[in-house]
Amino acid sequence: MTDDIDEPRGVISAVLRVNRDAQDVSVAPPELPRRRLGPRPGFLIALVVTMIVVPIYINVSPLDVDVGLRDVSEDMRAVRRFVGPYLGYHRTPAVELKAKTFGFGGQPPMPFDEARDWKKKADKGDAYAEFRMGVILENSLGGFARNVPEAIHYYRLAVAQGNVKAEYNLGVIYADGLHGLPKQEDEAARLFKLGAEQADPAAQHRLAVFYFYGRGGLPKDEAESVRLSKLSAAQGNPWGETWLAWMYLNGRGGLTKNEVEAVRLYKLAAERGFSGAQSQLAGLYFEGLGGLPKDEREAAWLYKLAAGQDDPGGQAGLAWMYLHGRGGMLRDEAMAAHFYRMAALGGNADAENALAWMYANGRGGVARDESEAARLYRLAADQGNANAMDALGVMIQESRGGLIRDDAAALELYRGAVAAGLPKAKYDLGLMFDYGAGGLPQDHEHALQLFRDAAAKGYEPARDALRRLGAEVPALGAIEPPSGQ
Repeated sequence: MTDDIDEPRGVISAVLRVNRDAQDVSVAPPELPRRRLGPRPGFLIALVVTMIVVPIYINVSPLDVDVGLRDVSEDMRAVRRFVGPYLGYHRTPAVELKAKTFGFGGQPPMPFDEARDWKKKADKGDAYAEFRMGVILENSLGGFARNVPEAIHYYRLAVAQGNVKAEYNLGVIYADGLHGLPKQEDEAARLFKLGAEQADPAAQHRLAVFYFYGRGGLPKDEAESVRLSKLSAAQGNPWGETWLAWMYLNGRGGLTKNEVEAVRLYKLAAERGFSGAQSQLAGLYFEGLGGLPKDEREAAWLYKLAAGQDDPGGQAGLAWMYLHGRGGMLRDEAMAAHFYRMAALGGNADAENALAWMYANGRGGVARDESEAARLYRLAADQGNANAMDALGVMIQESRGGLIRDDAAALELYRGAVAAGLPKAKYDLGLMFDYGAGGLPQDHEHALQLFRDAAAKGYEPARDALRRLGAEVPALGAIEPPSGQ
């Protein structure tokens, strides 16, 4: 195992990444606002939002964020739960705070008299007023204290009368286990079905996600997910457009892979101000995919829009650009640490991995703290991040960060990272075979093969190891024979 954990080059890197569970191909990375995507007026609105919101994030020091948000990180992770590739979330504490201060949609705060009038109407059986009371009590608006059980009571009353908005809100609470409640995915699926049958585009989207993953007692059916996504996207729902774009990008659900159509859909959703689509589109500009020019500044502009909306993917992309000084931005590790921290609070696995690397190495103005690094690596590894699995395996084998050495646990982490295609993990697994660690039989030949596999992918320590052993070093990109991990 190496002495130092490698810099997270693969974190929000300029290559396509594949999520092992959902086969989620997401692109990464990227400051400087430059131009609109086209003549649509929606982007002007997004620009105004960015000019107001982004400076707030930029002027907050990493220390302030660390102290102010660390205690609520678990709550934020539970609330801001993604339902698919960069598809946003129901509500976050930050959004709820803005609702208390400014009201929804930038409107003034809800007066107490207005909230009281909604309650009077709701208590008389008005379905829409019942829905509004659910929102008021769930979010502590209009002078009412938060009362989640009472909010759910009002939502249920509205659902009984067929109110589609209440069906959706209650479904999201059950689907995501919000407010500390246990998940009830079967009930969520039932509620989303009710909404989808009434042609509600948000419910159609969430039901599409459930069919894609086979959640809530539904069969896993990608074709049905595509059908529902098309219905949602046809109504201009940005979540539906973004999900459908991802399906086209990856050729899923019976669709022919079509990067150009994916870009068209991402643009529609991005121009509506949807941060998830902005993050994905930024990555496509960074790579020059789907007929787009390769344009790091355009990518940075989109990442900044998304980050300004508290989107973890946008924050992680912006952090990567600061870390590497790309997209016309000056290299600034402290700003990178700041945005990685924000994204990690939102549950972004790449950001958790990158921030862990910073804590492990004392980079970006962060004090070296291997215990915190280990905690963050574990969070990212639990989400299938290959770099984090490998780094955590190294820390376990070397008893770092307060971890107890457990070669068997390290072995499983290396194997997981190898299955995700990480060359460094092949090298580390090869060392275990070479030493006969973790309950493995000592097998020098198999170790050499794993070194060759890693070397063929350009992992320099593996190439050096082969040279020291006097073994042939494969050409870069050479096809690797089965390694039989």
